[in-house]
Amino acid sequence: MGITWWLVPTAASAKPIEAAINEAHTRHHGPSFPAHVTLFSLPSTSKTNDALIQATKSTLATSSPGTVITLAQGQVTIGETFHQSVFLALKPTQPLTSLRTALLKATGASTKTESANFPHASLYYGDGSSEDKHHVVAHLMDAQKVDIALDGTLEVSSLPAEGVSFDAVWIMDIGGKNPSDWKVIHKEPLSGSKASDPATASTITANGGSPAHKRESSRLSYLAESGAPIPGLPVPSVAPLASTLTPATIPETKEEVITEKENGKGKEENGTPAPAAKAEATPKPKQGFGAKLKKLLCF
Repeated sequence: MGITWWLVPTAASAKPIEAAINEAHTRHHGPSFPAHVTLFSLPSTSKTNDALIQATKSTLATSSPGTVITLAQGQVTIGETFHQSVFLALKPTQPLTSLRTALLKATGASTKTESANFPHASLYYGDGSSEDKHHVVAHLMDAQKVDIALDGTLEVSSLPAEGVSFDAVWIMDIGGKNPSDWKVIHKEPLSGSKASDPATASTITANGGSPAHKRESSRLSYLAESGAPIPGLPVPSVAPLASTLTPATIPETKEEVITEKENGKGKEENGTPAPAAKAEATPKPKQGFGAKLKKLLCF
C-alpha cells in the first residue's frame, strides 16, 4: 500500500481516542492501531526512505505552522471502507492544509492523493455491515467512550472542548491491510515541539471535557435513530392508565353507578335530601385468645 504520512496527536489527545479504539478492538475484534490522521500516501516512489525522511524534516523545520495543530471535533461517523468503518471526522484548518501541501511538494506526491473524509481519525477497522458498525458505536457509548453532544452529534469522550491537538508527523510503511503489517519509518515532531509526556494525559479525567458540552449518552436512542435492530433488549413496560388513578375515580361495579343516580333522584322527588349511603362498616379485627381472656377477667 506504500508509504504514508500520519499526523499524530499529543499524548493527552491520543488517550481518549485510543481508549475508543481499544474498546472497539476488545468488543468487536477489530485490529488495534495508534491514533492518527492520514495526511497522504505514496503508493510507489523511487526515493529512498532516507530521502523521504530528510524531505519531511526539512519541511517541518521551515513550513511547520507551529508546535501544535489543533482540529475541532466534527462527529463520529459510519464509513464504507475497512479503514474508515467508524471514524471521528475533524474540521480542517489553514495550518493543516498548509502543512499537507508543503509535504506533498517536498516528497513529490500527487496532490490528488488526499484520502476521502479528510481529515479524520479512525476508531474502528472492519468489513461488517452498516448494522454491525452502528452496534460498534452503540457499545462505545455504553462504555462512555463516545457521548452525544448538545447539538445531537456524537463525539469522542474526554477530549477538550477545543478538539484534538497534534504535535508530530510519522512516516509509515503500510505493508498490508492489517496494522500488524505496518512499520514506523520515522517520527518527526512539529517545528519546535517536544516529545509528548504520557503522564500529561492523566490530567484528563475519564469523563473529562466541558460538562456543559456533554449530555448523557443513550445507546437505545442512538440505535433507534439509526434504524439498526436492537437484538436481545427487553421492551420497556408501561404501567396501565388505571393504575395511575385513585380508587374513587374508578367505579367498581355497574350497580354502584345506578345506586348513586337513584339517591340523587330521591332528593328531587321528595324535596328532602336523600339519606346518604351508609358507609360500609369496617370489620373489626378478630380478637385473639389473650384479648378475650383479658376482657373476661376485667368483667
